[in-house]
Amino acid sequence: MDDSATAPYAAAWAAAEAAARGGRLTIMHATGYAVDAPDTRRATDILDTAREVARREHPRLGIATRIVDGDLVHGLLDAAEDAQLVVLGLGSGATAGAVREPPAVDLLGRASCPVLLVRRLDVLSGSSVVACVDGSPVDTAVLSSAFAAAAAHRLPLRVIDVDPPRSYEPAELVAAELQCWSGPYPEVRATFEAVQGRPATVVAQRSAGARLLVVGIPRRRSRGAAVGSTDRLPALESRCPVLVAIGSDSGPPRRVNGYDTPWGAAPRGR
Repeated sequence: MDDSATAPYAAAWAAAEAAARGGRLTIMHATGYAVDAPDTRRATDILDTAREVARREHPRLGIATRIVDGDLVHGLLDAAEDAQLVVLGLGSGATAGAVREPPAVDLLGRASCPVLLVRRLDVLSGSSVVACVDGSPVDTAVLSSAFAAAAAHRLPLRVIDVDPPRSYEPAELVAAELQCWSGPYPEVRATFEAVQGRPATVVAQRSAGARLLVVGIPRRRSRGAAVGSTDRLPALESRCPVLVAIGSDSGPPRRVNGYDTPWGAAPRGR
């Protein structure tokens, strides 16, 4: 949380997600600048304002605030170890390039839980969750996060594969995976569509009216490294917030991003 115009929107979204998932909300602010009493008051005011916004949205939600002394990214990475989700606000006019700027570039691919990117223009509503798959091992994390989000918000899930190669038959492969994921999430009604077209255009169309768009990127180890997969992240072409799931390169795990994975939900390959 900071003092930007987007911060209240991020606080509202974080409160809604925490309430829907049956969790608690921790609001963090980094005070690398705080060296005297006025700066400390500024940090406290920022957190108090965010807490008021969150409390207004969900009065019964458990809310804590935390001042991080120093680097925000390190604080968020530490907090992500025990979190279901990290919520990050972006500028209202953000473009795809914004996910290459701190702190987003240092969180995406490194956080141990999904990262939700929120802008001022995003609204707390939507009739579905949309997930983008591409046949890579990252799909395991995408589907795990997407099913969990759809279940939390009691919404249908629409899975899309944008511009698949002609030699690839995604429907048969995805149908088997969706059947597996329906085991732990029987309440989620999931559909699949393979769509030809420019990814950004397709995602903009399919995400209109959705609550969340779920995409995935591979895990990376070093800070500040290029996030190559954000080239295909239609993150800010989306008409709704983007939930970025962190993939694994070590095979199908039992848990991904804090969620259980079903038996047989192995990553696909093309």
